[in-house]
Amino acid sequence: MGFKKIFIGTILILQDFKILGLNILPDFIGYIIIFIGLSEIIHLSSKFKIAKIMSFILIFLSIPDIYFIPIPFIPYYFFKHTIIYTVIYIIFSYFLFIGIKETATSIHNSNLAKMSLFSWLLAVVSGIGSVIIIINPFFMILIHTFMIVTLVIQLFTLSMAKYIK
Repeated sequence: MGFKKIFIGTILILQDFKILGLNILPDFIGYIIIFIGLSEIIHLSSKFKIAKIMSFILIFLSIPDIYFIPIPFIPYYFFKHTIIYTVIYIIFSYFLFIGIKETATSIHNSNLAKMSLFSWLLAVVSGIGSVIIIINPFFMILIHTFMIVTLVIQLFTLSMAKYIK
């Protein structure tokens, strides 16, 4: 059940539905659900304990996503994807997906182990991409497309992991 909650939380992070600048389902709600899901699977790998701590930090780092306030000369994207957020997200992804990889290896599921490692590597490249966008927004469309593909692959990995007991 924990992996299913992590899956749902990740979907909530993926969406960005705003009405009059107010984010209807802000990212911090997704991170809360991920935190709860990690609490349920923490016994499977010690890596999930650190992923849980990182998700707790991400809850607070994503609170500014609730409402968009345009500030002249400071792009919103910089606030949403700061370097600190990106570093914490990469650390979170490492412990989540390497925890899944370890668990998959222990039950002899090599496909899931490979997908988990691949998901983490994609998270690193996406994180680097978000920093590149802050420095040079020219690549925004290309990097955003890559980030969406990364999240879809991560969701697929999480859907495979939900069968781990």
